[in-house]
Amino acid sequence: MVIFGDGNLYIGSGLRYLTVNYDSSEGSVNYGNGAWFYNTQLWLTATPNSGYQLSYWLVDGQQVYGSTIGITMNQDHTVQPVFTSTAGLHQLSMDEYSSESNSYLGSYISVDGGSMGWSPVYVTEGWHTVSAPTSMFDPYYGEVYFGGIYDSNGNYYNNGDSIYISSDTSLYAYYG
Repeated sequence: MVIFGDGNLYIGSGLRYLTVNYDSSEGSVNYGNGAWFYNTQLWLTATPNSGYQLSYWLVDGQQVYGSTIGITMNQDHTVQPVFTSTAGLHQLSMDEYSSESNSYLGSYISVDGGSMGWSPVYVTEGWHTVSAPTSMFDPYYGEVYFGGIYDSNGNYYNNGDSIYISSDTSLYAYYG
């Protein structure tokens, strides 16, 4: 029996079931199969093994993006992280730094118009549009704003510029 704050009474087991399907040779998930009380909020994180990347999740048959996803156990759910091989792909990473405090802020990247996600990502050889967050939080200075992206050769890029990727590439975004 579950009593809700709005006065509704639910009589039943109060449990909802989570089924997690994945190939452990490709990666792992922080939660496995289990029963959870109604409306429990879970945060599932998929971690790819070496040689794999997380492409997306299937949540009840629907694609969801992000390495960590939130699931509310208001019904039974089936989730599956979809890992893909990175063989033949190039690693593209982005680290964000504050020019105000000279401190590391994060590792986020958007490639080819996709949603902002955790760096690194894996891409094919060729031209890719690359973006960093427009602002970040500096623990010493508060909110700081995008100033530019640099590669290891000192080349400067704006958010949304196309960069030719032919090998593993590290980019650095600066904020001030």
